[in-house]
Amino acid sequence: MARGFWLLILLLMLGAAFRLYGLSIQSLWNDELASWFMSSRESLQAVIVEEVAPDVHPPGYQVILYFMMRLFGDSEFSLRLPSAFAGIVSIAAIFTLGKRLYSWREGLVAAALLAAFITPIYYSQEARAYAFVLLFTLISAYWWVVLVEQLKARKQALKAAITYTISAAVLAYLHYFGLFMVILQGAAMLLLLRRGWYWLGIYSVIVLCYLPWLPSFIWQMQNRRTGNTNTGALLPPPRADAPLEFLSFLFKRPDWLAALILGLYALLLVGSLFVVHRTNTRDYPAALLALWLVIPFVIIYGYSLLQTPILTYRNLIILLPPAYLLLARALVYTPALRQFTRLIAMGTAVILSAELLQSGYYTRVQKEQFREAVEFVVENESRYPNSVIVGLAWSENLLNYYFRKFDSERRVDIIAGWEADKVQVADLIEAREAEYIWLVRGNRIPETAFMAYFVNDNFVFTHTRQLYGADVILYRRR
Repeated sequence: MARGFWLLILLLMLGAAFRLYGLSIQSLWNDELASWFMSSRESLQAVIVEEVAPDVHPPGYQVILYFMMRLFGDSEFSLRLPSAFAGIVSIAAIFTLGKRLYSWREGLVAAALLAAFITPIYYSQEARAYAFVLLFTLISAYWWVVLVEQLKARKQALKAAITYTISAAVLAYLHYFGLFMVILQGAAMLLLLRRGWYWLGIYSVIVLCYLPWLPSFIWQMQNRRTGNTNTGALLPPPRADAPLEFLSFLFKRPDWLAALILGLYALLLVGSLFVVHRTNTRDYPAALLALWLVIPFVIIYGYSLLQTPILTYRNLIILLPPAYLLLARALVYTPALRQFTRLIAMGTAVILSAELLQSGYYTRVQKEQFREAVEFVVENESRYPNSVIVGLAWSENLLNYYFRKFDSERRVDIIAGWEADKVQVADLIEAREAEYIWLVRGNRIPETAFMAYFVNDNFVFTHTRQLYGADVILYRRR
């Protein structure tokens, strides 16, 4: 086990390197900039009441970011650093959970998967809640297992109960899919335990912890159905191939690796059935993990088809742990393979690291280029004096973040992009007697009728810069 411990340390170092390197390479995209703005308010009360409550998320992550920004600033690196830290700790957490469910072997291989697969690395480099959701999903799951084991054995379980209650409450405040995970854990615990009074006590405390947020939760759920929140449009219904796309999301792998993963899952299923037949024993951890992976997805998929579409794969990061732990179990399932656990963990880390670097993960543009759009304006505005900046984003603050970072005195003059905005834009141009008009877009698409305003004898197209998820167009007024 000592050598396994040192290999875990190496995996933590590898995972840390992948998560800390290049935190500032990509521009902050729309949702990250929204995280920054919501947590940049002057007080914690303003963050929660004025920004989070009208949105569609609980306040946990924004509270974390609020304090981190005051400690480390609001640079791209600083905003993403908390998620990177959560991602690193998640490697140790999945090892601990795998060790509890099976042995250090499964935990070690699962840690190798989490350290080097692209999906957990990506969300560990994003200023959003998902890395924390993954971390507290793992922590709450570990203490849920400990608590259930101790209560079934009628042992004293106060420490496990307190730790689980705290981690579950934090998870519920981080994301509504985290709350969904806590509800599922509660239902599973109730089915497995006969001591209902203990279950009632634990979840009564969790409910009490959530009561302060309950009015905002109800308002958000009511208004989300009509799109009357800060997030705007509703999601489309899920497609029939959503389960396969979700597996692709979890593993971010080439086709040959997909076939290998599905084959290993099949091997684990057949092997488990064989063990049951020969020894009349059951692989309870595998059954628990399989139910954890399948049932929440089926519920969300069905709800999205029949009621309101809420299926987005990043929200289902709560299902990443069972997927990786089942794969780890399959890789060391047979006695012959278990002898080479350290080699399998090292080989897994090496193969996935090579795939990560070969894929161009750190060089390929993956996030909307708000930074590059604003940078183009800042670098060229001296060539085109007497201009106005028309922004098209969910808020002018999302673009102004980068104007400030580039030490520019300019800011977005008006947010526009719809036909009804033409009059205000025209009035602004006249009032400023502007000669040039910058159109700076990020995340949102203008209406054709709005763009038609500039296609006439009054304006001359001068320049454009097409970017990923953003662009800049410059017009000269005749």
